[in-house]
Amino acid sequence: MNTEPLISTRQSPEWVTDMSSTNGERNILRDLSSAMWRRKWLIGATTALCFGLSAAVVTALPPVYRTSSTVLIEARRLPAATAEGATEVPVNSETATNELQVLQSRELLGQVVRHLGLERDPTFNRELRPSLLGTLTGEAAPELPAAGDEQAIDAAVSGLLRHLRVSLIGRSRAIEISLRAPDPMQAARIANTMAELYVAGQIARRAAETREFNTWINERLDELRVRARASARAVEEFRAAQGLVRGVARGDREADLLRQEIAEVNQQLTAARARQGEATARLAEAERALAARNMEGLAAVLGSQTIQQLRAQESQIAARQAEQTALFGSRHPTLAATSAELADVRARIQAEAQRILASFRSDLRLAREAEAGLTQRVDDLRAQVARLGTVEVQMQDLQREAEADRALVESFLARARGTSPEASGFQAANARLVSRAVAPREPYAPNRKILLPLALIVSLGFGGLAGLLAEARSRGFRSMDDIRRILGLNPLGILPLVRGRRDRAVAEDAAADLCARVLLPAEGRPPRSVLLTSAMPGEGKTTTAQALARAAAGRGLRVLLMDADLRGSPNAASGGEASGLAEVLRGATKAEDAVRHDPEAGLWLLPAGASRGSEVSRLLTSERLEKVLEQLERGYDLVVIDAAPALVGADIWRLARHADQTLFLTRWMHTPRSTVATALRQVLAAGGRVPGVVLTMVDTRKNARYGHGDAVMFSPAMQRYYADGRRSR
Repeated sequence: MNTEPLISTRQSPEWVTDMSSTNGERNILRDLSSAMWRRKWLIGATTALCFGLSAAVVTALPPVYRTSSTVLIEARRLPAATAEGATEVPVNSETATNELQVLQSRELLGQVVRHLGLERDPTFNRELRPSLLGTLTGEAAPELPAAGDEQAIDAAVSGLLRHLRVSLIGRSRAIEISLRAPDPMQAARIANTMAELYVAGQIARRAAETREFNTWINERLDELRVRARASARAVEEFRAAQGLVRGVARGDREADLLRQEIAEVNQQLTAARARQGEATARLAEAERALAARNMEGLAAVLGSQTIQQLRAQESQIAARQAEQTALFGSRHPTLAATSAELADVRARIQAEAQRILASFRSDLRLAREAEAGLTQRVDDLRAQVARLGTVEVQMQDLQREAEADRALVESFLARARGTSPEASGFQAANARLVSRAVAPREPYAPNRKILLPLALIVSLGFGGLAGLLAEARSRGFRSMDDIRRILGLNPLGILPLVRGRRDRAVAEDAAADLCARVLLPAEGRPPRSVLLTSAMPGEGKTTTAQALARAAAGRGLRVLLMDADLRGSPNAASGGEASGLAEVLRGATKAEDAVRHDPEAGLWLLPAGASRGSEVSRLLTSERLEKVLEQLERGYDLVVIDAAPALVGADIWRLARHADQTLFLTRWMHTPRSTVATALRQVLAAGGRVPGVVLTMVDTRKNARYGHGDAVMFSPAMQRYYADGRRSR
């Protein structure tokens, strides 16, 4: 529900704060209980009607009996899956679910219907039941169908499905077949027949499977026998073609010799690869030392006595050269001879190193050639062994194929013997009836001990719903709290509907209270002019204007009551005079001449005067209206303007803009809330200053029962107060 105000939220003055809904919170439980109490007769009648109908239906329901039989699903035996015999397939959830579907299949249920003749029973064949109209008119029931009528059987199967429930019992392998029927004996008979036909069907299916398996295995056995004979014949033909003796191969000894030679050559190949590795490493190390000019490392790698001797000479010559350089200097002739001698020694070292490296390279080449030769020899020997073994391998393949075909024939022979008619156990069903259904003594439904209290609860719910719907459909506003919450405006007061002297006293006090709120605002000066309007005619607008004017006059104020509803018929405010506001606005008379004094009420009256409907809008929107209102405000303390309804033409636009305050009136529980909101928007759009809304024509007796906070003003204690004419505590 939308709780946004229909107009605009304004801060309520302190003197209109509703203490029963402090901080804007409403007592939902209180409101709900009050609404239920207001609609108690509707709730009671709805509850009684619903419960009576429900009780009649429950009582008229025919009794229904339910019984059940139990079938146990056992491990399924597959015929001779191996040579040793049959194979058992364990029962799992999938197997149990499959059996549930079989039990609920239309094929099995059709067998039950045919066996028991249920197609002629109206309980299961709805087509045999007379229609409601036929029952009321006494029309004869439909004729029974002929035996074996497929359409009737199909209808009975559908009816049987509606009365049937098949389910697993817990986590066991037992299946419960439960059936409901108006006849207890019939329910037990159908449940047992269904279980018996299911078990018989299992046996028949097992026999059919065995026959099909025997046919297939015999055909397959004939094919395998032909294949085994062909395999054996191929072995003998290959042996004869290759000149083989049964059990001995001609090339077995030669193949053994070749394998022995291969082992020896492999040993030589391993040694050759080791020598090649050593030669490769030695050559690489020598080349690195030579490239780095590391003569000491090169001599160590090469292990040459010649290089070692040349290195010793090089050291001696180098020492002599250094000594000569120190004695004679770097340009002495002796030093040149020494340098030439040193260069010659070093050249000899390089030449010797290159010679040895060439020898290393030659050794590496020879090692690689030896390895390659041995590798080729091994490959040749292996090829010879492979060629010698080809015949043997082919022979072995043919023998294995022949043996496999012979073993397959023996296996199928064993399975054929296991599925022969003499073998026992293969026609046994994988389900058995473990519990037969018995006719119940007590009906399963309807359970009146549960249905009747439930019907009462539901009826109470419908009664409460009817009360809430009636409350929701009620028109208008009920309380000042509704005005504050829905419109977002201040509620200024409540004016009761006057029926007698007691109501008149209450109404006078309510009018005085409204006058006090209007003349004593929380902020600003008291208004000089107050406009009264409503959304629709007949909302007590004129009566309220008169009461407000009398209350203000009772305070000693000089009050003018002006009837600005030029479209309405003459009323009490007009005083029965022809001259009034219409004539003043036309300029036919002056305002002071049109005003009449009512000495009994103590106020002055300006009647509406005589006007035609076509000129009302022109008169009320003329510039002269504002001048007349200003003149009247200067001559009186308060001008009370009884205006036309806000939704009638544009009469209120200039009046609302000029008046100091505009009191908006709405009839209690009468004018729709949306209509009130529309009228208020129009008043505000015209520039009216609306301090709040007044509820009029309130039925004090009904309002006192509604439980609102403002209902205390019309409580029995307040009524006694006005009746006794004194205050009481």
